[in-house]
Amino acid sequence: MSVTTEFLREMGSDLSEREFVELMRTAVTETHADVHARQAPDTAVHLTVRDDVVLSPGAEVSAVRAVTDWGRIVATSRTTAQVAQMLGWEASRVRRMIALGGLYAKSIGRSQLLPAWQFEEQEPLPGLREVLAALPAAQPPLEVEAWMTTPVTGLAVDGEALSPRLWLISGGDPGEVVALTRPRSAWAAAPSPLPRFPVGLHSVQP
Repeated sequence: MSVTTEFLREMGSDLSEREFVELMRTAVTETHADVHARQAPDTAVHLTVRDDVVLSPGAEVSAVRAVTDWGRIVATSRTTAQVAQMLGWEASRVRRMIALGGLYAKSIGRSQLLPAWQFEEQEPLPGLREVLAALPAAQPPLEVEAWMTTPVTGLAVDGEALSPRLWLISGGDPGEVVALTRPRSAWAAAPSPLPRFPVGLHSVQP
């Protein structure tokens, strides 16, 4: 089993290796113009820096961290076609729901990826549209995921703090999530519970 297949299986992803690597290549190109991504035997994605570019150690760390984050997002998301199949909808209806704010998606190239946290029992979370409308504009997908899946003191049932996701699943009032979502202070960086994405970096010196 390849590293990529093992990682996708661990993430519960339905993407094929080819789909995953192509999406990662696009994501890396859009965020780091000097870095190219390819598949390698020992890592899910290997990065190569352009021949005429020298990255500082700090920039190398930044590039690897960015690809690590994208790897998590891509591997735990579904494509428009996959969501349509899961919900029993036409793909056009999924795209319309995204445009109307009823589903959350991140565009990578021509693809739209829908993170898995917004679904439960193969259905969108109750009250999702109201919560999505309250999200800060242009918030990075990993921060959105962390907010939706991290327990919040203000959302408690029987003294136990729930994440916004679990709060909605339990039948909680979406308005309570909205009230906590709007303050910018709520968006302090939260550690992601997902395992690290296997990535390598090779800097070619001119």
